[in-house]
Amino acid sequence: CYETTAGLFLQPFRKNKRIRTAFSPQQLVELEKAFELNHYVIGNERRELATNLSLTETQVKVWFQNRRTKHKRVKSESGKAANSDNTK
Repeated sequence: CYETTAGLFLQPFRKNKRIRTAFSPQQLVELEKAFELNHYVIGNERRELATNLSLTETQVKVWFQNRRTKHKRVKSESGKAANSDNTK
């Protein structure tokens, strides 16, 4: 009996895992269009985009953060590929 009670205290406290947002194809098209115009979306622009796409402002904010990271990574990878082509 003691072991099971002690085992409960040894487990680290964890919050429930957040459910991953699944964006619809139409939402992704609109988000990508907005990203092409501006890599940063703030204030009323973010609020309007979220409302029009039936998303929360936080979901839009995080999508843009992730998209900027992807853009930076792809840009970096394409630069490395160009450099390796030049060295051959």
